[in-house]
Amino acid sequence: MTISNLKGDSIASRSRVFLSALDFVPHSAVNNYNTVSMISQDLLDILVCPDCKKPVVLHANGSSLKCGVCRRVYPIQDDIPVMLLDVATIDPA
Repeated sequence: MTISNLKGDSIASRSRVFLSALDFVPHSAVNNYNTVSMISQDLLDILVCPDCKKPVVLHANGSSLKCGVCRRVYPIQDDIPVMLLDVATIDPA
């Protein structure tokens, strides 16, 4: 973009460009924001239960991590696993 192109540039025109760009994003992706965990596989590979030091696995709903050995369930908040024993719950099954 050159300086001469910026003269007609306004916040309103930029917002129109941004809003039109949202038309290309699938509505399912916009509506499901923050409902599916975005934890990378690399991070999952190194995370272990702080109690028994065994690997944890992502729950099917993506909202928590579970240790298969001690059955502790660690919540995921804002795409960050909370690996604290005080916050973990124990899954009865």
